[in-house]
Order: sequence, then C-alpha cells, then structure tokens
Amino acid sequence: MKAYCECIYGLGGSMLDPAGGMATLMAKIAALGVIVPAQPWDQANIQAVADAIKSHEPDALQFIVGDSCGANKAPWVAAAVSPRQIVYIACIQASVYCQTGCPDIPANVGQALVIYSDYVHTGGLGCYIPILAAGNKATKYRQSFVPAAHPDDWDVANVQNPILADIRRILDDAAGQA
Repeated sequence: MKAYCECIYGLGGSMLDPAGGMATLMAKIAALGVIVPAQPWDQANIQAVADAIKSHEPDALQFIVGDSCGANKAPWVAAAVSPRQIVYIACIQASVYCQTGCPDIPANVGQALVIYSDYVHTGGLGCYIPILAAGNKATKYRQSFVPAAHPDDWDVANVQNPILADIRRILDDAAGQA
C-alpha cells in the first residue's frame, strides 16, 4: 500500500523558516518510505493540496503535515477531500491570524496531533489550537504544548520526532495488516 504525505507551509514559507524545518521534516518522512511533494505546498493553495490527495489511490495512506498557517489549513484540506480518509494530520503551531474560515478537524481524520505554543513565544503565530469538529468522536486527538519560537518545525525532539514516531507506527500497523 502506498503512503503519501502532503506538507503545507504557513504564511511566508521558507522565508520565515530559515532553519528549514519543514524541508528537513519532509526528507525524514520520505526516508520512512512515504511519498512527499517536491516542496511543501503554499498554504494559500488549498485546492491544489486537495486535488493532489484525490489523485492518489483511494486506499492509499494519506498524511497531512502543516506548520503555521499551513497547520490551520490541514483540517480544511481534510474536509475538502471527505469522505476520503486521512490517516493522520500534524498541526505545528497554527496561527491565530489564519483561522478565519478554517473548519475544525473533521471525522475523516484518523489521528491528529496538535503542537502549539503560547503568545509570549510566538506573538500569536503559533498558539491557535485546532479542535475536533462538533460530534467528531472518530478522530484520535492529542495536543502537545511546546513553548518555543515560531514555527518550531525545526525542533527535532519535541516536534519532528513525535510526528515521525506517529507516522512510523501507522506504517508499521498497516504493514502488519497487509
């Protein structure tokens, strides 16, 4: 079974991520055998991300990882491809400034990890906490408070490693069921 991860940059993309955290994380996800885009999607191009997901086999394992405003848009993409299943989304420091119009995490998401900080560390850029949509009892949901500067996608121990461990576990579970 093929696995794909669509990664979404937040506002400013690589210009506001001089440490290259999302690119590094994408390379690590690819090393697990997951197919990733050549570069992270821009958070303004949600339809392109949804179209990419819809272009894959319906039974493929689909992951979404977003940072900053891209984290706000991850639930939006999941909602746009419903009823197609998204096995996992990771929202890294979603922004209070990008939430307008974004839906909460829909029930077609199997697991969601929300990594957030506080206003003191991020000025609001990384302290929004995406929540489950009303009535969503299907998604396994957890939050992780990591007090750090924005976007913190370069944080190996507190951000990258938990995401990679989740993806690895999902891949191992899928391989065990095959």
